[in-house]
Parts: sequence; structure tokens; C-alpha cells
Amino acid sequence: MVRSVTAVLAALALPPVAATHAQERTVYLIRVAGSVEVDLSDLVGATLQAAEREPGSLVVLDIGSSGGRMDIAQLIVDDLQRTSVPVYALVSGRAWQAAALLALATDSIFVVADASIGAGDGRGPGRSRMPGAVLDALRRDFGTLAARQGVDPEIGEAMVDEAVEIPGVVRRNQLLTLGASEAVELGLAAGHVVDLDDMLTMLEVVDASVQVVGETQSKGVTVEVVNYNLSTVRVLVIRAGARYRLGMVATNGSSTFKIAESLLPDGARIQVVAEVIGGSGRVATDEIRVQPGLVIQWTIETRLSQSNFFYFVR
Repeated sequence: MVRSVTAVLAALALPPVAATHAQERTVYLIRVAGSVEVDLSDLVGATLQAAEREPGSLVVLDIGSSGGRMDIAQLIVDDLQRTSVPVYALVSGRAWQAAALLALATDSIFVVADASIGAGDGRGPGRSRMPGAVLDALRRDFGTLAARQGVDPEIGEAMVDEAVEIPGVVRRNQLLTLGASEAVELGLAAGHVVDLDDMLTMLEVVDASVQVVGETQSKGVTVEVVNYNLSTVRVLVIRAGARYRLGMVATNGSSTFKIAESLLPDGARIQVVAEVIGGSGRVATDEIRVQPGLVIQWTIETRLSQSNFFYFVR
């Protein structure tokens, strides 16, 4: 979760002593997890303003998101293009759809193992009904930003337009999603890294102070659900036989749920379950061990047996 704009600005109002610390560069780390929404746009804008006041500072977007509002992503891209501060993407999980656009808008992209960037499953709520003018604009945005990364614009365009065919990369009638190795091989990503420290080493950034912005103190569990099933689903967590209801996710919709640390202490074993409303269908994740900052991203498919999940520690 991210804090309100007021809280963000207060957190970034550094005292003069910290802002002018001799020989120390500040790295502002923004976690892009969950859906791309208005609060993320506010957070990025406030962070860029703070970084612009500190010579030598830079911003890192740590991306692990299945997407969100594309219009909000475009507003963030505008801010990224206007700033004089170096901005880098650390793709530590999924960078899909709107999150992919954010990654492309940075100065360089770095990927960890198992990361991916592009269309994801290629659908997204309402994609099939996207007006032609909207598709043309997105194709232009993705292509222009891909070119800024030093690759063929069609690499970006293929992430939003299934009419784009690139021999050996993506066939017509498919949207493009690149794994970490593919992104590096095509030149879209600058390199493989293990974590933020490894990325900063590659950038030759030393003696830096890392400031994580936009995080709350909560270390509970975050469950992000995208539902492509034809029915609304009820989402629950099962721990030691006990059932905890999180809420419902409508068909072709998405929701993010936060579970307090007191309910799911570290070390607990849980399963996330989705039950079809008005039917007998049911699907569950594998058993997952709770860790501080655990994020579970789950895609519910039309055929429940094909549903898939991914988890990481924020």
C-alpha cells in the first residue's frame, strides 16, 4: 500500500542536513506492487520533486505488478519524461500491461531471474473492446518508449497490438511478453541482477543512502487477484483448517486484499482459495509460508484448473 499524498510529502521533506550529506547520494526506491492507480502517480510525482532538490540522487522503480490503469501509467510516464533525475526500473517480478509501460519509460531496465515484462496473459479487463484510437495511441507510446531503450519500436508495439508480428519473437494474433533472459537478449533490459545492491553496483553507484518511500509499517500479507472466470469468485485464506474470508472479485475484474500480521504470523502455512459464486467450482493455491511483506498475485482463469499464482516478498 502507499500512503496519502500528504504523508508522502511529509516523508520526503528531508531536513537540510540529510539532503546535503557530504559525498552521499540518495537512492529513492519506489515499490510498484499491486495495481497502478492514482496514489502511485502522486507518490512518483512527489518523489521526483524531492530527488530534483538533491544533486546526484536517483530513483528506482522496483516493479512487481500485473498492471492497472493505463491512463494513470501514462500520467506517470509524462512525469518520468519531464524529470532531470535518472530513473531506473528493477523488474523483480511481473511488469505487465500498465506496469510494462512504466518500465519502458525509465532510463534503463534491469531484471531478476523469473521476471517478465509485456502483456502478461495478454488480456486485461476490457482489452477486446479497446477502441481503435486508444489502441493506436498505446501502440505509439509503447513503441516510442521501446525505441528509447535502444530496441526496435515493434518490440513495444507487440505488447499491446496483436497484429504486430516479429519473426522469431512473437507471432501474429499474440501479444508479447518477454522473460528475463529474452529481455536481455533482445537488448530491452540492460542486464540480469540479483537485487537492488547488485543493480547499483552495475550502475557504479557507491556510498548511496537508500530511502524507501510510500510504504507503511505493515508487514502483513497482500493478496492480488485478477478474475477472468465467467463468474464472480469469493476469495478466502485457509490456515490450520480455519477459513478467513477476504472478499469477492467480479468477473473480468481485480481486487487487492491486505491481511494483518496479527492474523497471519510469520511462519504460518496458508492457502488462498477462490470459490465460484452460485456454483460448485473451487480452486486453491499451493501451501505458502508466510513471511514479512509477502505478496501473492493470483490469476483466476475461465477454466479454474488453469489458474496460476506467483508470490514474492516485498
